[in-house]
Amino acid sequence: STGFDGRPAPVNPHNASDRAELEKWARDPATALGEMKDFRLSRERRWYLHQVCDELKQEGIWLAHASSGSGATRKLHIRLDRRGGSAGGRGGGAAALLAGLGSDLGPSA
Repeated sequence: STGFDGRPAPVNPHNASDRAELEKWARDPATALGEMKDFRLSRERRWYLHQVCDELKQEGIWLAHASSGSGATRKLHIRLDRRGGSAGGRGGGAAALLAGLGSDLGPSA
């Protein structure tokens, strides 16, 4: 996988467990469409999960994802928009995701 600038995401020993946590949540039938999950992680780990979200789209799991905050309080927000053949969900991508979180959030990146 490549990062936002075309380079591979930095290797982090937590990548596998972060991916497993995200996939378990996204694939769980109990996770409702429109449900959100927040990750408070380092920049490299957020970068990696952005990539995982993009990869899961190829499997039919659509996740809106955006970051907010700054410094140590920066979070990656992920919303389940579609799973498998299920239609619906909230849609709208990262901008709508951040708008739904509240106006006090900073720009995504």
